[in-house]
Amino acid sequence: MYTTYRPWGWLDWSLELAPPRLWTFIGCVGPEERSIVAATAFQKRNLLEHAILLRIVEGESPFADLASKYICSRERSCRNAKLRADILQLDLLTSITALDEVCDAASGSVVLDITSLPKRFFFYLLKQFAKNRRVRDLLVTYTSPKGYPEGALAGNYDDWQALPSFRPADPDAEKQAQTRLIVNIGFLPNGLVAHLGGPADERKIDLLIPFPAPAETVRRIWKAVWALRRPTDIRIREVRVAANDLSEAFNVILSLVPEGTGLVSFAPFGPKPISAAMCLYATLTGCPVYYAQPKVYRPNYSIGVARVDGNPAINGYWIKHEGRSLYALPPGLRRLKKRRRRAAAIYGARS
Repeated sequence: MYTTYRPWGWLDWSLELAPPRLWTFIGCVGPEERSIVAATAFQKRNLLEHAILLRIVEGESPFADLASKYICSRERSCRNAKLRADILQLDLLTSITALDEVCDAASGSVVLDITSLPKRFFFYLLKQFAKNRRVRDLLVTYTSPKGYPEGALAGNYDDWQALPSFRPADPDAEKQAQTRLIVNIGFLPNGLVAHLGGPADERKIDLLIPFPAPAETVRRIWKAVWALRRPTDIRIREVRVAANDLSEAFNVILSLVPEGTGLVSFAPFGPKPISAAMCLYATLTGCPVYYAQPKVYRPNYSIGVARVDGNPAINGYWIKHEGRSLYALPPGLRRLKKRRRRAAAIYGARS
């Protein structure tokens, strides 16, 4: 049986697994209180060599003024913590190539904090850092909130489409992947419901249900599951995965993909650590990832910061250590990947 050790846990425990080093930190300074918690934690531990924080603005939002007020408050908190960071302002729907400047600045030991980064941003960055040989150590961090407000957390959804750089070059491979969809279910997957209610190709869906999770989260997740079950001609299977267990989510994905091809499509609407597992598998295999990007987020998308024994609940996930990737395909899937590469090369030569 294929097994591997992929360490993750509270930030201090994760950092103590390796000798101290200086990190390039990449994250987000956003309206949420938790957006800067990991960055200031690294600053307090004197572990920062360089920090880049993305300040992401929405084009037309009724919350623009309030969001700006909250972000300015977070920036003041960074200064009070003596965190010196390069702040790069980007539009939410900017061309993804705007992130290449961030990717070029990354080498050695990199922390990618996915806490408040929109998925179209963090999927691209995680993919680039995972593939970049100059990045020898890669740690993903995620800070849990104290809770979430009632009601919609986001709105004005874009069309269902592949995330940037996550559409296969071979259309036959994409078509084959589309027959099976793995969904990381969230509170209000409006774009997904609209997609499945139309002429969707997916007829088999595996729902990754975040459990265990707080009771209120479980209630809202099952409400979303009920909304997805309305298209009765789609076969849905539910699989439970702990909301913060990136490593186990990766193992679950390996257990769900078809043995003959390893090709599936992903829809990352739920908890960020589970979505990160989808990103890593898609990076390794070339599987497509689809999303309906919200164009508007509530400034109070989450409430406060969760704490454990008085400390912020920051999880650290080792992705690469001293040049070795801890997230890899088992031998059988590696062979399938090589065959697909040859097929894609033949397709490219004929087209």
